[in-house]
Amino acid sequence: VRPADLLQRGPARIVSTSESTDLADVNFHLGQERTCLSFRIKTGPGDVAAWLITEPVFVTAQPAWHIAVTYDRGAIDVFVDGALSDRFDVNHVPLDDAWDPMLPLIIGNEATLDRAFSGDVHLVAIYGRALDESDLASTAAAAATAG
Repeated sequence: VRPADLLQRGPARIVSTSESTDLADVNFHLGQERTCLSFRIKTGPGDVAAWLITEPVFVTAQPAWHIAVTYDRGAIDVFVDGALSDRFDVNHVPLDDAWDPMLPLIIGNEATLDRAFSGDVHLVAIYGRALDESDLASTAAAAATAG
């Protein structure tokens, strides 16, 4: 991603699967809240969710940031440019039990159209497993050479 504004708030949605900003209507969101990275993930039925902030991430202008978040058995790891930046432990719930598979994937905003991300989203990839540190270092290196 490349934010156009290092002070945007909302949090501005880089990517989400949701139909509104209500907790019960969001599987996950990845967003920018000023210099911080915001990540919310549904970890149970209804409005049971974890909302995590990693700071600082967007602190200086650069061509782009490679951001990756993994979830594995209640452990959430946040990687910035291939390096582990933050780790959180949340209640482990299989996502099949918590997530609504019918929620749409939205890039650059929220379904309510009131959380627009100002900037560029170069690539979004969602995997059915948590990538490990070596996978993420490789994808970050490939992204850096792709420019």
